[in-house]
Amino acid sequence: MAEMNHYQSLNYSEGALWIIAAVALRKILVIKEKRHNTACNIAIIGLVTFGMSDFIEGSLNREFHLWLWILKIGCGVVFLIARACYVGRQNFKWTDRYFLFFVFCLSAAAGVLFISQGQPDMLNFRSVLPLIPLTQPPV
Repeated sequence: MAEMNHYQSLNYSEGALWIIAAVALRKILVIKEKRHNTACNIAIIGLVTFGMSDFIEGSLNREFHLWLWILKIGCGVVFLIARACYVGRQNFKWTDRYFLFFVFCLSAAAGVLFISQGQPDMLNFRSVLPLIPLTQPPV
């Protein structure tokens, strides 16, 4: 069996943490209303799916596939839906600062992912170092 590299171990650890968060959410959250239970179930589906996507990402070993990023962004959309269910239709506002902040973060992540498609490995600084002169050029 091949030894895991740093990238893989980080992805596997992150995936496990997302799944632990899903279990913790179910155990910790106090369910007051039916809509809170629905929102909790939706969030758990998103957390577990996001965790599984990290396991997949780790097994791909830095091979970025568009379908994987679409899956991750889809999980973000699931989190938005869970938030809307949790606060309820009467209390949900499109201008809520938490909702807008989450939409901004999701949009920024989607932008970075699509921009980085086809680019050199942005996580591997060794691929960038040859482009950065380490010494002053002769005058």
